[in-house]
Amino acid sequence: MNLESQKLMRAFPNFKALIEGSHVTGGDPQGLLEYWIQNRQPICDAIEKPGTFLDIGCANGFLLACLQLWSAHQITPYGVDIDAGSLAMARDLLPEYASHFAQLSLGALPTRANLGLPTGFDYVYWNVWDGLDFDEPLCQTYAENAFAAARGGGRLILGFYDTDHGAVRRQLEWLVGRFGAYSKRLKLDTEFAWWDCEPRE
Repeated sequence: MNLESQKLMRAFPNFKALIEGSHVTGGDPQGLLEYWIQNRQPICDAIEKPGTFLDIGCANGFLLACLQLWSAHQITPYGVDIDAGSLAMARDLLPEYASHFAQLSLGALPTRANLGLPTGFDYVYWNVWDGLDFDEPLCQTYAENAFAAARGGGRLILGFYDTDHGAVRRQLEWLVGRFGAYSKRLKLDTEFAWWDCEPRE
């Protein structure tokens, strides 16, 4: 067992339930924990300074809690999800930030200020759904909404977990065409891309 696994187990003894509550399943508990760390901890590479961090589709908030543990920089967590039960678990996991979670879809993200969330964030993370086709207008709207949440000096971070690497390449081609140059990190079967938005004037 590596040091990172030990650290996470000490901080979250019920880690298996928390990971499964983040919609990641399969394998024995130790294998599941190692997969989670290998495929989520690299997000920290994109966190280069303290700031607000929005997780789109935050589920039970476990990713945000892990990023707080892993990152060398302090992040203030925010999350949106369409599932009220998952949001309740997120508020229980991060009670200090209970007001930072809102029931909101990605399509309705532009209305976030109506629910008390900031209009812009230093970091916005979106785990791009498998099979998402950016040739579809609705999917383009999703990408635009995520980008807009980081507009004004923030960083949009995208995670790709689709094992169809051809589909991921097609997604990236559209995104690069729309948003311009990007930095990315490849980790096992996971690819991350991030865009820095124009600074606030």
